[in-house]
Amino acid sequence: MARIAYLEPDQVKPEDQDIMAGNYSAFKAMAHSPATCRQFRAMVYHLKTTALDPRLRELALIQVGWLSQCRYEWFHHVKTGLESGVSEQDIRIIIDGSPQAYARLDEPARLVLEATCQMYIGPASAQIVTALERVLGAQALVDLIVAMGFYVGGVRILGSFDLDLEPQYEPYTKRFPLRANGLAKESAQ
Repeated sequence: MARIAYLEPDQVKPEDQDIMAGNYSAFKAMAHSPATCRQFRAMVYHLKTTALDPRLRELALIQVGWLSQCRYEWFHHVKTGLESGVSEQDIRIIIDGSPQAYARLDEPARLVLEATCQMYIGPASAQIVTALERVLGAQALVDLIVAMGFYVGGVRILGSFDLDLEPQYEPYTKRFPLRANGLAKESAQ
């Protein structure tokens, strides 16, 4: 159960109807502050259009979801990732999290996951940033760092609201379950 009431389209002003498109729990919760919701939503959609390869972007976002154990983030990006070139094996590697598992990834994916782990707790190291720029180029590097920073903050927001998962994401809860107990787990759902 969400910690904040969801607003429905008939509860927001006509000029704010755009923030309700898609019927997502996150935007229904944030609709209490239409301007903030609009900016958050704009960034979410912008990050899908950057120079960063969609698979690499989704690997980073899935990694953030796993590290935080944020149910809403994890299942949204597992589904989106599988639709964007992330394989089931990639997801299993994130779940495993060991250096041996990461070694099975191609270099760009491995570097993205390592950078994401670093950025989850602080800034990415100079070594990782340099390696990522070599592999991705400067534009995609900037897009990746901004996406990771945004989504690390995003899981704090989404986890604080304890949002309900929409029905289209439920099938992934059995296929890729979160840890039953984890220090970072944001809810008991």
